[in-house]
Amino acid sequence: MKRISPISGLKAAVGAISLWAIVGFVDHASAAGDAPVGGAVHLQRVAEAAEGGNRQFLCQNEVDLKPDEGYVLTFWAKSPQSTPLRVSMKVSQAPWSSVGSPQQVELTPEWQKYELNIEATGAVPGKTRITFNFVDTLAADIWMADFHLRNAGSDESENLIANARFEDGLAKWYSEGQRAGVFQVSAQSQAEAAAP
Repeated sequence: MKRISPISGLKAAVGAISLWAIVGFVDHASAAGDAPVGGAVHLQRVAEAAEGGNRQFLCQNEVDLKPDEGYVLTFWAKSPQSTPLRVSMKVSQAPWSSVGSPQQVELTPEWQKYELNIEATGAVPGKTRITFNFVDTLAADIWMADFHLRNAGSDESENLIANARFEDGLAKWYSEGQRAGVFQVSAQSQAEAAAP
């Protein structure tokens, strides 16, 4: 499992936005613990556009974090292009202030389990958005699965992420950066995910 440290500040906005798509869910299970359990979501960036900002992401709103408490987030991810992935949080209502520090993981072509320690500085109970987004503008595929978020002092059975294994498709998940003809959702088999 890879343990990740916070990145120092936010990088400057890039001059291009890349269009992307959520392409589906992947049945990928392993009783041995060397791969995610349940379904997964596939994020695919398919093009670049000359627009300001990087606003393509997958997130979950209304996560119930208590202010200034520590949390542990684990999830599985992979990318054939070994692309970086940013994980950040903010209050999911105006004024949309940041919660804690953004963190970045470097994905690999094989499934890896990532663990992030999160300080919920500035959280509003029941009103935190956790966001997963591309760091750069290059075309890339990202698969993510088997999310688990708990208070650092709680039982490991607690999970504050709803639909964490995508049993109900994208229910409780939200995405931004969609464009007509670019955003699509489709189910995929484990075999399709194994050979992107």
